[in-house]
Amino acid sequence: MTNYVDKEGKEFALRIPTSFYVLRRKDKGDLPDKNGNGRRGATIFTAGNMASASVIAVERFPVKSLLDEAGIASGGDLTTFGGIGIGAEKLAELLNLRRERERNNSKARTLVVKGSPVLEESEGTLKFQLRSDIDVQKPELLLEQEGVSELVRFTDAKAVLKRGEMYVIYAGALQQYQKSEGEALREAVSSFVVLG
Repeated sequence: MTNYVDKEGKEFALRIPTSFYVLRRKDKGDLPDKNGNGRRGATIFTAGNMASASVIAVERFPVKSLLDEAGIASGGDLTTFGGIGIGAEKLAELLNLRRERERNNSKARTLVVKGSPVLEESEGTLKFQLRSDIDVQKPELLLEQEGVSELVRFTDAKAVLKRGEMYVIYAGALQQYQKSEGEALREAVSSFVVLG
């Protein structure tokens, strides 16, 4: 694992697997605007392993825009999870829906794993897991080539609140790579901190 400290925006730090490529968004238009929208959605950082399709992504957007998109009044204190006023399960669902909306051409159905959202108010974090069932056109061919007849991606996520901004790290791998890369991805999520 390698320590990564965001030198561009000085916004976050985390540990990533040494073999992962790293891409930090920095060009105008690539970075999200004040509403959390950009050419790449709200994504400000990506790291991954092309061979296994394992990916780590960091998104940043205002809490107000998340709530406004969901039709939820956002007049309270948006600097704490308690101030947002919705439970862990509902907040995890909203984060998943926002992410799915940005990836609208996806051939996967992604759901929050029941019982996984855990709100740690003292740390200012929400942790949860996602499961994506990916459409496979020829399961028999996949079975022959990869030894599996379905593609399932498991993603660990952590949301951190800072000054009314939501930072979310997603780290996911296909089910067949969870044994080899799952622990490193969970370490990346666990190590993620927002600076400043």
